[in-house]
Amino acid sequence: MARILVTAATGRVGSALTQRLVAASHEVLAVTSRPEATEKLKETGAIPVVADLHRPETLQQSAEGVDAVFLATPDHPSQDALERSLITQFATAGTPHIVKLSAQSAGLDPPVSFGALHRRSEQALEASGLPYTILRAGFKSYSNVTIPCETPRHEPDACYERPRG
Repeated sequence: MARILVTAATGRVGSALTQRLVAASHEVLAVTSRPEATEKLKETGAIPVVADLHRPETLQQSAEGVDAVFLATPDHPSQDALERSLITQFATAGTPHIVKLSAQSAGLDPPVSFGALHRRSEQALEASGLPYTILRAGFKSYSNVTIPCETPRHEPDACYERPRG
């Protein structure tokens, strides 16, 4: 059983991951910025952590002693700076394996693209000295989590039942 910190635990990917990790008997610290979400997180069997990702020090105590971190943040013009700060914070808390949810376009560098921001975050992770895995989900794999099974044209055999409620 591993101790895993999941950022964006109330988002589409984070909530699905939290449920699967808890079902696999891992100790899951589920990060949310919304205090009102803690009861729902407790119901899943996770340990709620209310933190502000823009203030990485709010995760300091929770990040200590974790075996792994799932790092996902919303697309934002300062996303790379935010994730670099979080990576630094996780490194000071130990040597957790970081799993970063990135973007398919992370290797490209168009003038306006969140892929470029993701790539800068990936580079910070690569230089951090921490063990890491980078997930560059394409639209098809990402849409299987974010688009409901009932949506027309969704492949039934690739359908993902997302959490309800």
